[in-house]
Amino acid sequence: RRRISGTSLLCLVCSQLSPPNSSLANRAAKACASKIGIVHPVGSSMQQKQQYSHSSRGLGDGGNGMSPAAVAVCELIAEKLLKEASSAFTLLGVSSSMSAREDSNKRGGINMDFVEAAVWLLRSAGLHERAIDVLQEHMTNPSIRNKSSLSSGMVVGSTSFDSTSSEKRSGRAGIVGGGWPQIKYESYMAAHLSELLSSNSESCFQLVIHSSATKHLLEYNPKLGLNVFTASHPQNKKDWDELVAQDDPLMGGGKMMKNYPMKIVKLLESVNPATKETMTLPSSPIRASFRSAATTTSLSSMKDVPLPLDSGRALAISYIESAIGLSTHRPLAPPNDPFDSLDADREFEERVADMHDELSYLLLEGIIAERGDDDDPIEEEDDSKSSGGGTAHTELGMLYQMKLRRFLSWPNAKIRSERLLGSLPSSFLREQSLLLGRLGRHEDALRILYCDLQSLELALEYCDARYAREQALMEQEMKMRRNSANSLYREEMDQNNNIRRRNRDCAYLPLVRVALESDPDSDRGTAAAIQVLALRSGFIDRSAALRLLPHNVPVSAVARPFLIPALVDCESQVRRLTLASSLLRAKYVELKRALTDAQIKSQSSLHAVPALRSLNLGDVIQSSKPFKARPSHSASSTFPDVTIQKHFFRRHLVVQAKVTNSALSLDGRTLGDVAFVVAESSDEAILPTQQVPLKTLPPKSTGSAWCVLAASPQRLDGTAILTCELRYTVLSIDTTTGAPLSFGGAAATTGIGRTYVEELQDIEVRHAEFEL
Repeated sequence: RRRISGTSLLCLVCSQLSPPNSSLANRAAKACASKIGIVHPVGSSMQQKQQYSHSSRGLGDGGNGMSPAAVAVCELIAEKLLKEASSAFTLLGVSSSMSAREDSNKRGGINMDFVEAAVWLLRSAGLHERAIDVLQEHMTNPSIRNKSSLSSGMVVGSTSFDSTSSEKRSGRAGIVGGGWPQIKYESYMAAHLSELLSSNSESCFQLVIHSSATKHLLEYNPKLGLNVFTASHPQNKKDWDELVAQDDPLMGGGKMMKNYPMKIVKLLESVNPATKETMTLPSSPIRASFRSAATTTSLSSMKDVPLPLDSGRALAISYIESAIGLSTHRPLAPPNDPFDSLDADREFEERVADMHDELSYLLLEGIIAERGDDDDPIEEEDDSKSSGGGTAHTELGMLYQMKLRRFLSWPNAKIRSERLLGSLPSSFLREQSLLLGRLGRHEDALRILYCDLQSLELALEYCDARYAREQALMEQEMKMRRNSANSLYREEMDQNNNIRRRNRDCAYLPLVRVALESDPDSDRGTAAAIQVLALRSGFIDRSAALRLLPHNVPVSAVARPFLIPALVDCESQVRRLTLASSLLRAKYVELKRALTDAQIKSQSSLHAVPALRSLNLGDVIQSSKPFKARPSHSASSTFPDVTIQKHFFRRHLVVQAKVTNSALSLDGRTLGDVAFVVAESSDEAILPTQQVPLKTLPPKSTGSAWCVLAASPQRLDGTAILTCELRYTVLSIDTTTGAPLSFGGAAATTGIGRTYVEELQDIEVRHAEFEL
């Protein structure tokens, strides 16, 4: 409040100086408005200018944070500045001498600076309608336009708008309206209206949607006017990825404004632009693209061609395409989205479907409006038939039709397909096939393309588009699985994906069935089916496709086009997969060996074993000399070399068994789960508590297995006898690579993968060994 009051008084002082300092007033007012931001208008935002009285704008209780006194001061000073600007116009009209003309040019600059300062003050006070009226008056009032003076251009507002075509309009180029170029007025107005919309305030929206300035801007500069409503929309894939749900353009800014996107569409439909734009591309590329366009793949070259904004219909279409993301590369909705488990917002889904339906009907209306029975067609009869019927007779009509087909084939479209299918004229065969595909009736769609339009090429492109969509979804599923840190969610996703893959039909099999079953000429149908097999042999389910062929088809008919290439491809794929499997296996074995070496090294010394460090054994009192362990009975042929060393601590005895995998009968096999175990102690003063086995011991390698015993030396009488065992498993190996088939825990089979328990000679422990 203090800021706006102080700024208003500063502007008043600037107007009273001699000479007046309009530039300072303008800068101060603009800085104040930037600091305050958008102040929401109070009460009914569409009051007529003659109803502007202090009582009707009860700002004290309006909730915009401005006191009535501050607003009143701001408005009075703004009107004073406007009068000062008008006085400059008077001087412009009476000056005749050279000095007077020079003074008038100077005063002309003061004129627009004071007008702009007044507008900024009105915006700061929340008097947006009055600010808009002031600008519109300077744009449209002839008495002011005739008193124009040259002033330098400047960037207005905070939103960028494209208006390169405005200077080409008749009577709208050059300097008009009180010293500003017309484009500057329009840009200033568009920036103000866009900022009001971005505030997500119902009163601001009502002001914009019902303002005559909005409609005037849409009529005389459609592109700039449309940007008022689309500037806040995501402009690329990155913006869509970062968008949060509540900021979706179709949300309307909140529950109170949920129906406003459709109101914007109705406003745009009611506009009749005063100037007509022409097609931006030459006719030949459009015609060529249309003739070759199928369902989705060929339409990509035309996806960025904008509609000429020469009608309300074109404005509404452009707005909806921006709002739903069709024209700004909105990414596909992710499959298995965890948010899908939440309760759906049915009301919002209905609004989205309404908006998508509105776009489809507007595009259909544009196609029909551009058709003329008596006009000279730009396509030959054969082209019309092959393109799918319902062909428009003008380039604009073709553009409408391309956009409709692209929209119907867009995976993110939420069209009510059944309803639109019932509204399509019978000649719109391509569009009917796309809608049937959306309903999952792929064979019916292919019958239209293959039988009614007699085009195998269109049918193949339909299948290609379906296959590409399925592949994109599978890639998204894999990406989401890789990025998911939740193992339960990944497991559930895998189950859902497996079910969907089992239920998913091959994209090309329906075309094979249609060609075989629906073609009145069975020979031609069989030839077409074989052609599909040959052209898409790398993507089709080959065995299922062969089972569909009639039994009387000779092998020679499918050998050259399909069977031989398929066998060659399969053999090549087997070789590639075999090589890849061998490389991966070798890499796996290499990594596993490196891990085994690291594990052996980590258990090689007393103080390096992690399991022993956690016991807090303390300092070693002494260690015995290593001695070779011998079996108590006849040893098996697989018995390794074992060397034992005892380590004495204050309350523990640690036995280290160094095991070397060097038995000749093992034939280079790996030992797993090698453990030294104290099975029995003759004295309760020494009892085993923990074993630290070797998980894997490769051939000709040495590693240490450990056994920890709790000791009470003061209770030990004489000598304690420890009964010991060595337990290990001989692992199975891959005969091709010599690598273990498993690293530990192998199955117990005779000779290979068998677990052995070897009894060793007893170990003696004396009381004196616990002393230095």
